[in-house]
Amino acid sequence: MNYQMPYTAFPKFVLRTPLFSVDQYFELANKPALSDEDYKEICSDPLFMEALYLASPPLVSEVQKWLSGDLTGLKRINKLKISIFKYYSRICSRCTPFGLFAGSSLGQINSKTKVQLAQPGNHKRHTRLDMNYLVALAMDLSRNDLIKPQILYYSNSSIYEIGEKLRYVEYQYRRGKRYHQSVSIDNNRFLTKLLKKSQRGLNITELEIVLKEMGVDRDDAKEYIHDLINNKVLVSEIEPSVVGPEFMDQILASLERMHGVEQIKSDLKQIDVLLNELDQGVGNELQLYQNIIDLLKNLGTEFNPKYVFQTDTSLKCIEATLASSLLDVFEEGLRIINKLSVSNGNSNLKDFRKRFRERFEEREIELSKCLDPELGIFYGDGSANKDLNQFVKGIHIDHSLRNSQTQAIQWNNIHGLLLNKIIDFAKNNQDSINLSHNDIKALPGIWDDLPDTFSCVVRLVNVGDKEKYVLSGWLGSSAGNLLGRFCHVSEEIHEFVNEIIEYEEKRNADSIVAEINHLPESRVGNVLMRPNIRNFEIPYLAKSLKPLDMQIPISDLTVSAKYSEPIKLKSKKYKREVKPRLTNAHNFRNKSLPIYHFLCDMQNVGLRRGLYLDFGPLRKQIEFTPRIEYKNIILHCATWNLKKSHVEMMLRSYDDDDKLINATSNFQRKTGIPEKFYLAQGDNELLVFLASLDSIRMFLSEVKNKEDFLLKEYLSPSDSIKGANGKRYSNEIILSFYKDQIKSVS
Repeated sequence: MNYQMPYTAFPKFVLRTPLFSVDQYFELANKPALSDEDYKEICSDPLFMEALYLASPPLVSEVQKWLSGDLTGLKRINKLKISIFKYYSRICSRCTPFGLFAGSSLGQINSKTKVQLAQPGNHKRHTRLDMNYLVALAMDLSRNDLIKPQILYYSNSSIYEIGEKLRYVEYQYRRGKRYHQSVSIDNNRFLTKLLKKSQRGLNITELEIVLKEMGVDRDDAKEYIHDLINNKVLVSEIEPSVVGPEFMDQILASLERMHGVEQIKSDLKQIDVLLNELDQGVGNELQLYQNIIDLLKNLGTEFNPKYVFQTDTSLKCIEATLASSLLDVFEEGLRIINKLSVSNGNSNLKDFRKRFRERFEEREIELSKCLDPELGIFYGDGSANKDLNQFVKGIHIDHSLRNSQTQAIQWNNIHGLLLNKIIDFAKNNQDSINLSHNDIKALPGIWDDLPDTFSCVVRLVNVGDKEKYVLSGWLGSSAGNLLGRFCHVSEEIHEFVNEIIEYEEKRNADSIVAEINHLPESRVGNVLMRPNIRNFEIPYLAKSLKPLDMQIPISDLTVSAKYSEPIKLKSKKYKREVKPRLTNAHNFRNKSLPIYHFLCDMQNVGLRRGLYLDFGPLRKQIEFTPRIEYKNIILHCATWNLKKSHVEMMLRSYDDDDKLINATSNFQRKTGIPEKFYLAQGDNELLVFLASLDSIRMFLSEVKNKEDFLLKEYLSPSDSIKGANGKRYSNEIILSFYKDQIKSVS
């Protein structure tokens, strides 16, 4: 049977690994119990201690007290050791980039597969001040008596008209979080003129002149403008933008043209110098961080010591190539996953389309009015609208209960196939489920509801004496999503993302493809920060650094849902369709504002959100799901859905070594759990090794307060990816694909 896949791989890949090798972890964890000397040896590594400091300064403080003999109390010391062990497991086993614990690098598709990482001390890093601090600093600077008169102010990007009123989203920062509420104000000719004039930025004096030229008394003009600023109708130029130069550079650029702020500029530039000094290597003395903190104290902005520094790591590879012959293997794996993935679209957009047509039919409506929290259509589960809308403030709606009561179970042929395979597995005592071509040949393989580009994650592992490939499928709207965050870290990755974006722009030449620029709250900016990568931008409650003709304001967007077409966004100014994009991996579905949520969902309008093995209602109903393979592709690693009752005996034996070992053996015998596995919590995976009492206690400390939890089998990494010392590394390879001419495959 012939079937088709209209995608081709880009000739590059991104490698992600932890900083230390997994072999190094097992060499240590193979001891039944670690001694104090073992823990002190771990903490004698300056690279590990610097990584630990960037993750948790308070924990490093506790470690230093313990090392100096100032930490007392057995319970407190044992808790500290568990934390050290947990972070050591993380730096040896988990690939997701995080501080100095794991990083990424760009590799090439070539004739052979060979990856050799340089020694950890040779990796590059990029350090900046945490967005939690920088946003707080910007707010303080905007209130500074010397700075405030020199700041340029712009109209709030969420403003739109409702009758004779203007409505916008007002926001305040409290302890790094941004709180929003929808506000209505009277529209008038003075405000209309100010908002129009401030599109390119005006300082307070210039704003006052606009009003005085309209006949407003000077004192009244001053008071009116200060009210507009305080109520966020006008926002300052040092509000953060998460698209463009890093926020520290944005702040310095604004201060550079101001007078009387030389000391502030000097302190910030000195901080920049010290940050660059940190980035000259890894394993720095922690005093260097304290030197920066001392300078921050001079600036007077309060900060949480946990949220001062943000670091990303760029891996140095001696060699990083992937055999082109493997692309055929991975493409075959994607074809199989495509057949086992349900094409069900986005339920939020389906619901929106239905309600839009009931209310507006074939009309084209301004987006801001359509999603107005009082007069428009609620989007998503309505929880964000509830926070915006003051009329329903304080009323609690349990949306999770509503969903559990009304959500119907959807069953299809894929679920039937998987269930039958799981039943056969149990009957025949197999090692894993092996799918064949005959098992899936009747399932359709649909490709026309997928985006122009996408990325998938592959892990190279050893199963017995064979190299196999764990293929996780993908989620998202663009191959750039997983990579955008790291463009400031690696020039090579930035160039690769630009290639992806350029391809997408050509595929959509008749439309405006616009980057969404929005900051939901301060710390999320660490993930959202990315360079300018698209020509157009949609700013929403964030400053745009683009020229005005490259900005698509919310007030310029209209939405329609015509009978024979998908939902469409259009620009009134350009009279063209607008396709929003969010080129990073932010989980925007978590309590986001309706307009932001809608724009992000519109990335996949009419498309699937991803390719993945679809267990549907089986996912949480079966305690054990075996490994599922197709040839040498692993489509699903074995998983165990367990409850707290499974580990009750282990928890009761926690403080007695012998009893804990026995309870652990019973746990393995009853559940079939192997000696090595991951505790999976969302996208976090913690490696557990049941031959180690320290690892067992770490595991129990993580699950003791959970009613249920998920475990995943651990598979050894391939010998193809090693360090300079010959040790193996856990790995993730991100492969990116673009839509190409149809290729016939048998």
